[in-house]
Amino acid sequence: MNCRRKIPVLTNAAKKYTLASIYFVFICFSIHKIKQLIRKSKKIREEM
Repeated sequence: MNCRRKIPVLTNAAKKYTLASIYFVFICFSIHKIKQLIRKSKKIREEM
């Protein structure tokens, strides 16, 4: 019985961990894209 009770807890923790890692990667990726956009806009302004 104890083994069966522990399994859902582990899967729940794993789901939370995978969601957190996906969010973390998404946030890092979006920050990287925003930085690239800022650099591009600065270059365009300098050319004008």
